[in-house]
Amino acid sequence: MEKVFDLRDMVAAKELAAFEGWVDAFASENYGKRSVSGYDLLHFWADAKREYLYRLMGENLIVSKTVTFEKEGGQMRREMSDLVDEHPFMSEFNNKVLNKFWMEYLQSNSSQENAKREMYENLSSVSSISALIDNVYADDTFMLPTPTGKEVKIQHGCKAMKALGKIASAYGLDMGDFEDFRIKVSQILNQKVLKGNLCLSIHPLDYVTMSDNDSDWSSCMSWSDRGCYRQGTVEMMNSPMVIVAYLEASEPMHVCELEWSNKKWRELIVVNKDIIANIKSYPYFNSNLTKTAVAWVKELAAKNVPEWNFDDKLREFDPQESMSIDIALDERDEDEQYVTVYPESNAMYNDFLNDPYMNVAYFNRDLFIGNDDTYVTVSFNYSGESECMGCGQAADFYDEEGKLMGECCDEAAFCSICGASYRHEDDLIEVDGRLLCDCCFDDEVAQDPITGENHLIRNMTPIRLVSDRDETKIIETIHVMDIEHDCSAKYFANIRKREVLNRFYADPYYYVYERDCTEEGLALFGFDKDDDSLKDTTWMNTMAEEYQKPDEKFAIEDRLDWTEFFRARNLMSRGDFFSAEYCIGDIAMAL
Repeated sequence: MEKVFDLRDMVAAKELAAFEGWVDAFASENYGKRSVSGYDLLHFWADAKREYLYRLMGENLIVSKTVTFEKEGGQMRREMSDLVDEHPFMSEFNNKVLNKFWMEYLQSNSSQENAKREMYENLSSVSSISALIDNVYADDTFMLPTPTGKEVKIQHGCKAMKALGKIASAYGLDMGDFEDFRIKVSQILNQKVLKGNLCLSIHPLDYVTMSDNDSDWSSCMSWSDRGCYRQGTVEMMNSPMVIVAYLEASEPMHVCELEWSNKKWRELIVVNKDIIANIKSYPYFNSNLTKTAVAWVKELAAKNVPEWNFDDKLREFDPQESMSIDIALDERDEDEQYVTVYPESNAMYNDFLNDPYMNVAYFNRDLFIGNDDTYVTVSFNYSGESECMGCGQAADFYDEEGKLMGECCDEAAFCSICGASYRHEDDLIEVDGRLLCDCCFDDEVAQDPITGENHLIRNMTPIRLVSDRDETKIIETIHVMDIEHDCSAKYFANIRKREVLNRFYADPYYYVYERDCTEEGLALFGFDKDDDSLKDTTWMNTMAEEYQKPDEKFAIEDRLDWTEFFRARNLMSRGDFFSAEYCIGDIAMAL
């Protein structure tokens, strides 16, 4: 029996191993592990790309060609920014000149503040990316003081590089570094036409690494940086209509020891029977590269999917906005038609709606020719199946677009105190309905000595044992869960509380003296009446100063009147509620 063609068989064994390694390295958020082979993970990808993209690509996973293109502003700004960030001259300029005037501004008094700020801003403008690209200082003329006491005049409209040279010389900066910096700036500005290797790919490795590279850029879809839209790369991999276009760097990157394409520029292209269009490019915009890539896809469609009838004109468009289109103008007797493009996605960030530069498209002529409608809509969802990279099952990643594994494979339990993650709930300890790790259990939990049960300290009431010999000394503290229910005459003859009373309510300070305790009560604190250590108060903790000297004492006349005991607050029934002064109320009740 003849074997049915499976696109996964076109992925080389070493590439499949690299794909598995990439998943193992970055897909898990917590403790998830891949439970199926990389071959099995690619079943959605194979089904999607086999629909028509594999045929459009001439039955190739990757095609490439050498292209020449003109450098544009976005790329130039990125190159200049990288140079400014990395070059030793700019580091020395920032440290010795720019930072000097920044500190002077920060330390200036009100009378000097504006002048100091203007000086710093003017210097920043001389060395700005815009000034270096235009080679023009465009702000106001200013006089720059120098270490020798002289001033250097920086004229409005002067050449920025010449101004930088004057400043560098006046401040004794390394002029060799300056000359090297000047040459590199000139190279960026003068190297207008570039040559590179442009690739179109439906290879799974190019989707999962579409924002990972060794070219010093990233995005929210980066696996290694744990981008917040990583699941979008999986949807693009599994989409029947998305191709990755990229420009290769001269040196490859390594994907789990496999040499792979190092993308110094990347853009996604949507292609279906109605439209071929670009999505936002990274890390910079270049209209020449975009148009070249989209036109190349159109050429491949014309060659390999001839039933599609795309118009030859490449049109700029704004997503979700109507624009006139003249494809069928002749047959409509000058009656215009309008087209609106509505792109949608799921877990993938919809970069169609986030491109401030340019969207271009080829439209299928059949959408308009023979169509009497004045308004034509091209709607599509370019997301493929969301997929758990642990087991290969379809999964819902709504509101969790940064995850690559679903709860089916990457479920974790978390300590409710510190947030530490654990693989299973059984690894945590449940206390008062909350899960705690061992460390937080030790720090946050106490055993109720009356019931023997563990509870969160924050839910318990502390009771201090106070020395009969020195009423400022605390012998020991216990925590009980239910002071009203569990504290009885079996343990204490009296129970007391002390409150610092002012306009701010303070937590009650519950305590008992040694003389208030029965033998069972002292045992709760770990002592008995004959314990010699109780006679020596030097080792005991001292009561907080504000609780040491009560101003007034109040005894509850009715035994076990807990309502009155909890309610009793001397200051609230007398005195000035808004007074800054306070007094200490001392309340006692017989049990």
